[in-house]
Amino acid sequence: MPEVVDLLLTLKDPDGRPEQLEESTAEVGAELAGFAGVRESAAVPPPAQSRGIEPVALGVLLVTVARSPEVLRALVSVLESWLAGRRQRTAEIEIDGDRLTLTGMDRREQQRLLEALLSRHRGKADDGGSPA
Repeated sequence: MPEVVDLLLTLKDPDGRPEQLEESTAEVGAELAGFAGVRESAAVPPPAQSRGIEPVALGVLLVTVARSPEVLRALVSVLESWLAGRRQRTAEIEIDGDRLTLTGMDRREQQRLLEALLSRHRGKADDGGSPA
């Protein structure tokens, strides 16, 4: 079974209306839910058969992903598409308080930074919470 990591994904669009951000968040969540290796995460575990991602606050998704190159590429692709919509948009990815903010950088740089973030948190579930 592949190792998984929980992350908090925050989408920000300072020029957008709250309704637009709510819609964008739902779209990003739905797009992520379409990839194998991505599943909903919440304060309590979702039912085993559930497959979806719901916004927990305006612009915020709580996501559990398998730690694999394919899922990493999918996550970067989804975020890259959303970020391309407007120059002012940002996407923040947070794992246990460690935050990465993505803006209009190129895809390779996004992948590199996201992999570095995930690497810092590798093995946390197995060793009681300290990074490997």
